[in-house]
Amino acid sequence: ETTRKCNLNCRYCMNRKEGDVHPPGRELSTSEIKELVIDRIKEYSPSGGVAFSGGEHIMRPDALEIIEYNARAGLWTFLNTNASLLDGKLIAELKKVTNGRIIFGFPVNSTDNKKNKWSRDDDLSTVVKAVKNCQKHKLPFFILVTISRQNLEDLANTMKFLKKNGIPVLRAP
Repeated sequence: ETTRKCNLNCRYCMNRKEGDVHPPGRELSTSEIKELVIDRIKEYSPSGGVAFSGGEHIMRPDALEIIEYNARAGLWTFLNTNASLLDGKLIAELKKVTNGRIIFGFPVNSTDNKKNKWSRDDDLSTVVKAVKNCQKHKLPFFILVTISRQNLEDLANTMKFLKKNGIPVLRAP
């Protein structure tokens, strides 16, 4: 994780603002991420990739600088994001700085907005907008479905919807 900061407060997330659910610690600096993570991945796996997550990686003031450095190293960028800070302009900029070597991961825990809202501190429309922007810019993405007791009964409907619409899925318990 590049940051613990997030603009949302999703109830299932390890980075929730309520209570101290993670030990306090110092985040890696820009140079530490470049040297200790990206440069090492490049050394061990020259055609590999780095997943940026958090919290919300985009909240880092140096987020684009880090992603651009990663791309210049020849590595893929996997950006796991809640999508709330993405717009068409930022997606176009991310495509440019990565030379199109970026894949987005967006969270949707149910296509039933009420159930999805229970787990996510946001509305489905945020992810729908980001998906449409990725499609417009011809950038790959997938939907991250976190499975829990709260969405298990609706999982089949969610998966059918995503399959029907040709949306790739990564499932996690």
